[in-house]
Formats: sequence, C-alpha cells, structure tokens
Amino acid sequence: MRTWNGSHRGVWQLYGHSHGTLPDNEMALSFDVGVDCHNFYPVSYEEVKELMKTKKWTPPFAPRN
Repeated sequence: MRTWNGSHRGVWQLYGHSHGTLPDNEMALSFDVGVDCHNFYPVSYEEVKELMKTKKWTPPFAPRN
C-alpha cells in the first residue's frame, strides 16, 4: 500500500482491508477508506477530496526552492 503505479505522478491510492494497521502517511497520497477505520461508515468522496488537500505530497522531481 505504500507504493503504487502512478504514485510518482500524484495518483491517489485508496485502500481497505488493512484494518487500520498502516498509519497514515501525510507525505503520500494514500488513505485507508476501510469502514473498520471509520466507525463502520463509508468515507464519502467529498471527505476524501478534503483529506487529500491536507497531504504534503510533492512530485519527486519537482524543483526545490
């Protein structure tokens, strides 16, 4: 779950079935949407979009200041 095809291009990785065993990484555009991590309710697409805005991901070949 830590690497996926497109991770270097800013593609999101939404996953489940890890039962909350992977801590969230604020530097990666990945997120556990499994209901067992969210009081057994699904996470809406709107919630995911807002959460992804808080991530600190930068492209691996982005110019650095």
